[in-house]
Amino acid sequence: MRDTASAKTTRKGTHRSWLRPTLVAILLSSTMVSEPFLTLAQAETFAFSNVTVEGNERVDAATILSYAGIGRGQEVSSGALNDAYQRIVAAGLFESVELIPQGGTLLIKVKEYPMLNVVDFQGNKRLKDEKLVEIVKSKSRLVYSPAQAEADAADIAEAYRVQGRLAASVDPRIIRRSDNRVDLVFEISEGKVVENEQSRVQ
Repeated sequence: MRDTASAKTTRKGTHRSWLRPTLVAILLSSTMVSEPFLTLAQAETFAFSNVTVEGNERVDAATILSYAGIGRGQEVSSGALNDAYQRIVAAGLFESVELIPQGGTLLIKVKEYPMLNVVDFQGNKRLKDEKLVEIVKSKSRLVYSPAQAEADAADIAEAYRVQGRLAASVDPRIIRRSDNRVDLVFEISEGKVVENEQSRVQ
């Protein structure tokens, strides 16, 4: 899935964009240090009397805390904070993750991936929607996953290659809706049939 920072407008004026995990640096609050320009590289250890979670809607806080693996009162290094960040991101449930030390409190802010509202196909003629629905694993009412959308696009392209359409390409895009929902649209260019060497010999 191509990554683009700019929004794209469809013929119907629908706002489209890509979802990717936002790589957010661990932020240091100036309230916890005497020098506001102190970086994590300079900070050796932290000890948090409280760890809180914000922004979660479907995923409960206990699950997120289990991914982080940082207990109250536990001394952690800046490297351990980065490891906690990576574990939360690796769960594949969040569009963005922030770990923000605030004095004796570690604030974990997350933004969950949206729910899939509709999965649609455009540009397909040779393979009907009914066939493509059987191929893809991205389904309505499931959580949107960029990795799964990429895998689905590859599977659709493979289905076309089996039919001799080696130049077929599939571009997954999302259309943002209200209430943290998105439509997933697979834009398909079917290409022309390409004869393989065996068929020409025969």
